[in-house]
Amino acid sequence: MAVDLDSQDLYRILAHVLRNHVIIPKGIGSATLSSGTVTVTNEAVNTSTLIFPASNAALATGALRAVAGSGSFTITSSDAGASGKVAYFCIQPPP
Repeated sequence: MAVDLDSQDLYRILAHVLRNHVIIPKGIGSATLSSGTVTVTNEAVNTSTLIFPASNAALATGALRAVAGSGSFTITSSDAGASGKVAYFCIQPPP
C-alpha cells in the first residue's frame, strides 16, 4: 500500500523518530532505480525495520514500495521501467 505524505506528515514522523532515537545507522539516503527496482545494503536493517521511500513528484518513478530483509532492503516502483532517484529513511520500531 502506497501512502502519500506531505511535508507536514514527514515533519511529524521525523520529530517522533528523533524523540525516540530509532533512526538506524546509515538509515537516511538515496538510491537510483534501475528497471523499477533498487536494493540497498545496510547491516542494521532487519525484517521489522520500517522504510519510507520518496521521490520528487516531477520524476516519473511510479508508486514506491519498500521491503526490508536481513541486511538490506529493496525499493520497487509500480512502473517497471522507472529509473529515477529515490530518497529513503529507515527506522527501527521501539521494542
